[in-house]
Amino acid sequence: MTNQSATTSSWFATLIAGLWLAATSTGQEAASVPDGPAAVMAIESVLVDVIARAEQSVVAISRSAPVPVPANRAPAVIEFGRDPFERIRNNAAQPLPHASGAGVIIDPAGLILTQYLVVHAGDVHTVSTVDGKTYAAEIRGADPHSGLAVLAVKASDLPAIAMGDATSLRKGQMVVSLSNPHVIQSDGQPTASWGIVSNLARKAAPHDNFNNVNDPTGTFRSSIHHFGTLIQTDARLGWGASGGALINMRGELIGVTSAVDTISGHEAAAGYAIPMNAPMRRIIDDLKQGREVEYGLLGISFNADATAPTSTGDQGVIVTQVILGSPAARAGIQANDVITHVGDQPVPDPDRLQLVVRNLSPSERAPIRFERQGSPQQTEVIAGKYHVAGEKVITENPVSWRGIRVDHSTAIPAFQLQQSAQLGEIDPEGCVVVSEVAEESPAWSAGVRPGMFISHVGEHRVATPDEFHKAVESAAGPVSLRFVQSARQTEGEAVREIPANP
Repeated sequence: MTNQSATTSSWFATLIAGLWLAATSTGQEAASVPDGPAAVMAIESVLVDVIARAEQSVVAISRSAPVPVPANRAPAVIEFGRDPFERIRNNAAQPLPHASGAGVIIDPAGLILTQYLVVHAGDVHTVSTVDGKTYAAEIRGADPHSGLAVLAVKASDLPAIAMGDATSLRKGQMVVSLSNPHVIQSDGQPTASWGIVSNLARKAAPHDNFNNVNDPTGTFRSSIHHFGTLIQTDARLGWGASGGALINMRGELIGVTSAVDTISGHEAAAGYAIPMNAPMRRIIDDLKQGREVEYGLLGISFNADATAPTSTGDQGVIVTQVILGSPAARAGIQANDVITHVGDQPVPDPDRLQLVVRNLSPSERAPIRFERQGSPQQTEVIAGKYHVAGEKVITENPVSWRGIRVDHSTAIPAFQLQQSAQLGEIDPEGCVVVSEVAEESPAWSAGVRPGMFISHVGEHRVATPDEFHKAVESAAGPVSLRFVQSARQTEGEAVREIPANP
């Protein structure tokens, strides 16, 4: 053996030994490190074991348009939870629908996490497992802003994957990718590859579309991942990567793989995954319950490059405008203030500011540090609600009252929010917006329509949906609602009596 070969062999053995320690460490005393070929076989054994355990939780997801039924024939009924392809398998001339993406079982009771683009409301969805079973699936929840969705199948004791925490990831850690829905569906074996974490908190390029939001210019950043969330890995993701599993060397799910394009400035072999961290797990919990996923909002405007250093040495974002009646306005934020921190997190640039604020829940309180004319200041904001563009799937709708559903006053498209603020429709002291009114309900009969803003129930100010429902929950008879007067309203419309349900 030459000196160069011996050096290479020694380096490789050292690398394998380090990987072995990383893979087997549990916080207790480290196991003895094998040498040479034994080290290679040891890490190989870890990989084989991790893949064998985790791949049982990776599934293929298929979708197809509903089959139109002739008017003179009753539609065929497929019982939810039964094999939807039973009749197809009895007729070999009819192939199974082509797999559209992968998913990961996250609950033994039949909940499957995938990417938003893998599913589509109104289509027929089917899940194929590695043991050859197929299940009819329903969308439990889908959120275009996170690019995540949860399907539900009628099953029990499915092999759910263990959830990991991407927050603790570091560049250089080993990861394994499990995906390829086509071979899961046809052969029952997801494709495995391994590599390292190449980077953390990467930003999706503006043209990368996580949610099918229409943007002909390719410059509209419509997902939270455009502000810096993605895991980058050199593990080969391959065909149909959307919705697959990225796992650590303990077999825990740390990311959902994505088929987004290579981010500008990186090698073509790069792959990306949506991380399993605290904000994403909050989103997944909402999707599992079928609830709408909600994101925070301050109600300020700023330029893309509007940053400035402060007297404390922190970098911050320069506020160019504060929307009237917004959470920022109520907290005392003004134009030309330089925001440096939201909560305990620094926000040195607009992308970081948007990411931190979006990760707040509506009505969540957060301290804001900023500088005004060279003087450090602090205030507290009660976050509003950001309007999410795109088609959401919500199976657990919020409660209604006498036909009315209300939402945070900021939960409307940005251009409408600006317009409503300018017209004086948003009460600076706080109000809620009517998001939905059932026709022929008491509220509809009283003239209440979507888009109206309610400031009071009787004499009680209501600034959030929770405050509205607390104010009306014990009402038995007619209730007076006070609506915000604006330039588009006429006299006499400020107060309406809502009768009780018949």
